[in-house]
Amino acid sequence: MFPRFSLLADKAAELRNYPMLPLEEKLKSFSLRRPEMFNHIVTPDEATEYIRWMAAEYTGSASRDEVPFIMDGGNVSSVADTLLGESPSGRGKIISTDLKKIFNNPSEADYFTDSQSISVGRFLRYMPAFANSSEVFELFYSFSGVPRVYIGDESIELSPGSLILIPPGTIKAISCAMDDAVLVNVMLRATTFSEVFLQALSDESIMSLFFRQALEPGGGTDYIMFDTSRDTDMEFLLYAIYSQYKSRSTYSEKLAESMMNTFFLLLLQRYEETAKLAKRNGLSWKPGFTDMLRYIQDNCESVTVENLADRYGYSKRQIIRIVQSCTGEGLSELTVRFKMEKAGKLVLSGISTENAAARLGYASVPSFIRAFSSYYGCTPTKYRKNVTLR
Repeated sequence: MFPRFSLLADKAAELRNYPMLPLEEKLKSFSLRRPEMFNHIVTPDEATEYIRWMAAEYTGSASRDEVPFIMDGGNVSSVADTLLGESPSGRGKIISTDLKKIFNNPSEADYFTDSQSISVGRFLRYMPAFANSSEVFELFYSFSGVPRVYIGDESIELSPGSLILIPPGTIKAISCAMDDAVLVNVMLRATTFSEVFLQALSDESIMSLFFRQALEPGGGTDYIMFDTSRDTDMEFLLYAIYSQYKSRSTYSEKLAESMMNTFFLLLLQRYEETAKLAKRNGLSWKPGFTDMLRYIQDNCESVTVENLADRYGYSKRQIIRIVQSCTGEGLSELTVRFKMEKAGKLVLSGISTENAAARLGYASVPSFIRAFSSYYGCTPTKYRKNVTLR
């Protein structure tokens, strides 16, 4: 490992025991004086009132040096500057702007400058858990402690090594009210997430199906969570992304994006089996669902509801519900899509239409051509010509 990378790895390891900052000690003292703010998820109005109260009580002025590794890049610091103004008495900072917009639904412009696509920081300890959503993708990784994420009717404990990815528009609240909690937060523009990460996934990857359906805006799933078992490589990459984010040097943005892409692909390579989706329609995700969906993909030519019920020990009705909830598609729609993805690759490989139809389990060549044309909008022969001419 290059010396500088070795230093970054050491810094990443140090995060597991990151000490309380003076600002966080102050926040902790406020939490002891207002315990009622920590026994429920607070509303934007309550969060605004609480921060106004803290600002009035805190006559000092926190310096930038006091809060290292708390998100201070991009437009985040400018938002803070507009929220805080000098008190008439000259005794420090007061809240001078209504906070409700920040808590309700901050936009990408609140987090990024025009040139930025990634923001990285550490979540402040001892802030109340306030309900909010945003226009960006958010990733939370727990280095230590057991912070909690509240989404819908779920209370999700993030043990060390847990990672949760939350799409735009999801209402969530974060509780990090403990001395040993170290929770790193990465925010990504929605366009960056799509262009940098989703485009890198294979169309045949079952996790590609999960992410495209579950995490694109409007997909209907509130999060995907992984257990990385405190993987030192993953932690190093997170800190390296933060280092590039902070450097603002030539190519730092591109390097951060490239590392983020590596981070996601490594996550799927090593921890795909640990993936857990949010509850949908009252259905809680189970690790065995990944195997079921991969089995459907691998056997799309012949799989039936009866096969799946026998193999996985669910009733046919439960199988239908699981597939629909996990993918947003019925079993027949899903198998057709998997078959057509395979068909497209077979046609481009130069195999004859007859052999492609036989491999995919179609009773006749005409029935295969009809299915192919319905899916791709043209016959196999024309599809091969069109792709070859590109």
